[in-house]
Formats: sequence, structure tokens, C-alpha cells
Amino acid sequence: MDSAPKVVGIVAEYDPFHLGHKKQVLEAKQYADYVVCIISCAFSQRGSAHMFSTHTRAHMALASGADLVLGLPYSFGCAQANRFAMGGVSALNSLGVVTHLCFGVEEELLPVLGSATDAIKSKEYDKLFVESLSGGVSSAKAHGIALSQLINSEDSNSLNAPNFILGLCYTKALQDIKSDIVPLPISRQGDYHKGNDISAPSASIIRKKLLTGDTDFLKTALPPESYGIAIKAYNEGYYHKPQALDYALIAKILSSNSEELTNTPEISEGLEYRIMDCALSANSRDTLISLIKTKRYPYTRIDRALSHILVGLTNENCPYKPSYVRLLGFRNSAAPLLSAISKDMPLISRPARNKDLIMKEDMFSEQLWQIGAGECPKRAYEEQVVII
Repeated sequence: MDSAPKVVGIVAEYDPFHLGHKKQVLEAKQYADYVVCIISCAFSQRGSAHMFSTHTRAHMALASGADLVLGLPYSFGCAQANRFAMGGVSALNSLGVVTHLCFGVEEELLPVLGSATDAIKSKEYDKLFVESLSGGVSSAKAHGIALSQLINSEDSNSLNAPNFILGLCYTKALQDIKSDIVPLPISRQGDYHKGNDISAPSASIIRKKLLTGDTDFLKTALPPESYGIAIKAYNEGYYHKPQALDYALIAKILSSNSEELTNTPEISEGLEYRIMDCALSANSRDTLISLIKTKRYPYTRIDRALSHILVGLTNENCPYKPSYVRLLGFRNSAAPLLSAISKDMPLISRPARNKDLIMKEDMFSEQLWQIGAGECPKRAYEEQVVII
């Protein structure tokens, strides 16, 4: 490229790509020459497998305005907020071309984002967080309590808002790695997870409606470009069925010992024994999580831990930063951007079967996704880079 363009990065999931995502991409394009999206692949940040495939979601993003879509390694894509953010931010930073990071934050919390970011880096925050956690509350609740005391907020619950927590993690990650990328927070309006009759429904509500066969709702919630891609996949049955891997998960737990489970990310403090015990009385993933769940072990932590057990992720295979990303798709017009990306961050487009040991968990998770969609596992290696 002749001159250094503005490139906005977005860390996302797009399961599916809805109107809120379209709004963010359009806002990002007001600042940038290119928009680069990096997404979690087969499994979501919250734990379970995505409904739509990795390449289907990349296609939706490209059709709706993104210029380049990359995939996070499994251990970062299916991870707690701080690791998810560090994976996305450090990968975008390593590309050497991203100038801004765009993310949505609840509108009323935008004014305190800066002070909150400073607060969570303090020793006082760590002390207050541990004190709150020792009271038996979840990590998210302990975070809200500690942060509210440091920034003199009376509403600790609002500080637990998922997008605000991610926003904090993004800005902290940028500071931790001393990145020159400029944060570009935008307001996210509305309570996206409350009710169905709203103008901008969340991805979780859209998936729930679609699983009931309500394709009309899908049409109103997605941009026309991504709707065509999503409805085609749905009509062809090419989506992950929610309970498809439940028996495989329970069998995997029953065949594991406590040492193996202890070496699994997000499993500690005796949680391995609780998982093994509860698996004997469960006939589904949802039932298993409900049996394991306590104030100390919230749903999402358990959900992620169960996916790690199924995929076989170990603590040793969780590096601090990604050493590669997957090239999922790009626009032809973004060819100059691709050529400018630093060679220090490999873009892997076609993993070779049984050869890329560094991608072992990535590709096994993709194979599991394909099984859950009723496909042969080998299809995970047959997916093509999306080019439009």
C-alpha cells in the first residue's frame, strides 16, 4: 500500500451476524479504509459450540461489509473474557496494520470506561476482588463489587454488563502489550437479552427463535446480506444441533481421571471431583451443568470447562498470546491489506490433516462441530477460504 491506511479491528463471534453487528461495521468504516474482524471459531467465548459454522459466519461478515475475517485459536476463542480479549487484541496488534480497535459498550457506562480500566490494574482492585470472591460470589459479581468501590459507583450490577467487562479487557490488553492501537468504543443501546419483541435482538435470542423454526424472525433481525447466507445453511441443515455432543461429553468425563481434569483450563479447587460425580447422574449437557453449578462455579465457567474436556485442551497448550490466526475470508479489494500484514503473524488458510500439531485443538474442535451438524469430520479440512 502506498500510504498507511486506517484499519479498524473488531473482535467478535457473529453467531449469526445481525443488525447490531452491521451497525458496528458501518460505524467502523466511517473511521477506516479497512475493517478486520477476528472471530472465535467452532466454539464460543461462553463455552458451547456455535450454531453456524466458522466459515459461514466469516461469509456473513464479509457479505455485510468486513474486508478481512480471521479466526482465533481455540484456546483464546473459548475462554474467559480477559483471555478472549488478549487473544483478539494481541493477534490484531501482531498483524502490524491495525490502527484502531472498535468495540461496543453499554451507553450509560461509556463515561466510566477509562477510570474503570485504570482501577482494574491496581493492587487495591486485586485485594477487593479476592475479598468479594471469598464471600462465595461469582467472579463477575466479585468484579462488580470491587470496581464499584474503586470508582465510587453505587450500582455494582451494571458494572457486570458483559460488553462493559469485555471493553475493560480490551483496553487493559492494549495497555498490557503496549500497543499503539487506539481504542474506539461505541455505544451499544438497548437491553438485548431482555425479551423477544425488541428492535435489535441479541444473537442468543435469534438462535433460540431459529431453533423453534421461526425463520420470519431471522429475516427481521439480520441484514439482507447475512440473512441469505444464514437461511441457506439453516434450510440445508448445516448448523450445529444443541444436544448433538452431549453423550460424547459424558462418556469423555467418565473415561477421564481427576488428574486429567485438573490439568484442564478453568478446572481447579475440587471442581474436577464435582464434575466427575455429577456426570454419573446426567443424561445431557444442560442437566450436567445444572447439577455442577453453584455461586462459586457459574454457568459459563462450567460450560467452557466441559468444552475443554471434550476437545482435550490442557493448561500446557494455553500460550499467553496466539502464535497464528486462521485466514477465513477476505474481499478481493482487500488484497493490498493482506500483502501489508506482518510476516510475524502467520495466516493459516488450509491446515494439513494430522500435520499441524500446533492447531490440534482448533481442528479437533472443528471436527466436533461438523459431527454436531450431522457431517463427516473430514469436512473440517475441506472448508475453503471465503473470497468475495
